[in-house]
Amino acid sequence: MPYAVELFFDPDADARVRQIWSTLSQAGICDYLTGSPSRPHVSLSVFDHDDEFALIEFVRSWAAPRTRFAIELSGPSRFPQTTIVFLSPQASGTLQPMQRDLHAALVAEGARVWPQYEPGRWIPHCTIAMHAALECDAAIKELVDLNSAPLRATVLRVGLVRFSPVVHLANFSFREITL
Repeated sequence: MPYAVELFFDPDADARVRQIWSTLSQAGICDYLTGSPSRPHVSLSVFDHDDEFALIEFVRSWAAPRTRFAIELSGPSRFPQTTIVFLSPQASGTLQPMQRDLHAALVAEGARVWPQYEPGRWIPHCTIAMHAALECDAAIKELVDLNSAPLRATVLRVGLVRFSPVVHLANFSFREITL
């Protein structure tokens, strides 16, 4: 069964990404995300696993020592030869080590990580359009620039999602940073 571990944003950033989804839908570019149960997110890993209950406990344990962190989403960009458009997160050195740590822990847990989510191949992204025609790129850029760019967010939570269809199984808060 396929699963994803996803990072979720603060309410303002979540609303701003949803506004981008809505704007792209209203422009006739992509209505997939506005009609799905997806939440704005950055996927740290996508993988197959056989024990959902063990995965929920795994994510709870993995999340426990983590602290909230800031990212900036810029773009839009497109995966080559695809219809997927995304915003690119920059996290001042936090995101890549976190993804590598999760990958190693998932492999030790028996997960079969999809190749594009292996460290060194993973491209951090926050999807804003699926099934977007190539000729829409200029319009997408203009609409994103008008609505958000750059978009600052705080990553507050991590979740476990099963798909397809998208089902949010559990999500856990990262700790607040204490000084």
